[in-house]
Amino acid sequence: MTIKHDPKTIPTLSGPALVAVYNGLCPGKPVKRFTSRKAGVDRVLRMLAEREGVESLAAPSGAAQREPAGAAARSTPPRAARRESYQPTGELRPPRPASKRGRLLAALAADGMTATQIAAEFQWNARDVADALRLLSSANGYVVYLADDGATWRAATPEGDGTREVEVTSPGPGPKSPKRKRR
Repeated sequence: MTIKHDPKTIPTLSGPALVAVYNGLCPGKPVKRFTSRKAGVDRVLRMLAEREGVESLAAPSGAAQREPAGAAARSTPPRAARRESYQPTGELRPPRPASKRGRLLAALAADGMTATQIAAEFQWNARDVADALRLLSSANGYVVYLADDGATWRAATPEGDGTREVEVTSPGPGPKSPKRKRR
């Protein structure tokens, strides 16, 4: 018994259902899963087109894809624009000079750094860089902003309406831990 598949309903099928339909159409080459749902829909539609002799049921590459009903409601919102500054939310509390955040503040106050330079210097990924810049403003009270070139991050202390460059002490040795008593 063969089941007729309507090409209009294929884009609405779930991933496992697409696998079942594809394996039913092409039992010699079964698949366990598709790399993406879109790839599964395209392969099933191409397979249907080959079997039924229809010219092309699958959308040509580069053409707009048919969206299943309600897809607009399920789509994720567009990615937010890149931040250009972080405004302080609390009082000015300088980080410890020997800490990574303290060293970052010193570098941003001196010449500024790009996100790539920050990631390489501190062995961070992009998300860690964004978190560190955000924390300099929210936890430590500094204004962190992109310079005019659009790539270099700088830091300043909030000063009335404008900003003032940061005065940072050089990182010295960290505090010594108290000696523990032996028993």
